[in-house]
Amino acid sequence: MEPHRLLQNIRYKAIIYEHSQTTMNKKDQFITDQKGNKIAIVVSIKEYDELIDDLHDLKIIAERKSEENISLEEMKNELSK
Repeated sequence: MEPHRLLQNIRYKAIIYEHSQTTMNKKDQFITDQKGNKIAIVVSIKEYDELIDDLHDLKIIAERKSEENISLEEMKNELSK
């Protein structure tokens, strides 16, 4: 790796570390570039899993949007079979 690229990577990692240390007690944690622009957000595994589940649910809703609606009674009858 070229020396200036190595130095750039070291600086970038230092910024990430410094930022993560200062935001530990805050709800949202961001990773910023050298100019201070937010480029990523840090979320817990639990939050990530919840987001993935929500996206999956939205995908299913979108796929079923054109399906015919049925009444609650019809659904109960289908489930009891």
